Amino acid sequence: MKIFSIITAMAEEAELIIKKYALKKDKTLQNITTFVGDYKKNEIVLVLTWLWKIQASIWTTFLLENYKVDYLVNIWLAWNVSDKNIKIWDIVILDRCFQHDFSISFPWDHDLYARQSIMIDNMIKDIDIDRDFDIIHWCINLTWDQFIEDTKTIKWLKERFSPDTVDMEAYAILSVAREYNKLDKCLVIKAISDSATEDAKDNLFKNITLAMNNSIKVLDYFLTN
Repeated sequence: MKIFSIITAMAEEAELIIKKYALKKDKTLQNITTFVGDYKKNEIVLVLTWLWKIQASIWTTFLLENYKVDYLVNIWLAWNVSDKNIKIWDIVILDRCFQHDFSISFPWDHDLYARQSIMIDNMIKDIDIDRDFDIIHWCINLTWDQFIEDTKTIKWLKERFSPDTVDMEAYAILSVAREYNKLDKCLVIKAISDSATEDAKDNLFKNITLAMNNSIKVLDYFLTN
């Protein structure tokens, strides 16, 4: 039996996974809840962390300290800021992640470690499923603490980092996984919910269910192959 640990941020995202795999509540702290269940001879552990890098860091650590983890799957929404032909509802599989927020103006031994990108192997290169969306591999993600909804910010981010997608948690999760020597067991599945323009908020909530259902199709392939 393999144990697949899934980290997600929003209740709207988690509820679809909880329902599909009939997960049951296991542990609860102040704001965070874990859910567990068996699926086709494997075990699933899901943690609902809510938004923000600090929350993601705390509860990825909690997950790794309290459960055995064979695979660590981050399945969340992301914003498309790429010049690639990435559409809303498409699925992006990340292999490189930057963080935006760390910056100091003086030399420091820890500087490179804290700001460098984190690389992970793509564990599902070929996904043989019926689908009406594209799956884009080898993408770069940028994690930072702001919801993007203007083209000026997108332009600045693209000039500095050249990301394909932006989210609010992935770098934190991968940072914790790096400390636990779990990067080779990480998979990051991002469902594109919007294009970070002025109508991003409306598109996010309009597209969340469809985008997450597409993510779950990819997740289910990973769980069973």
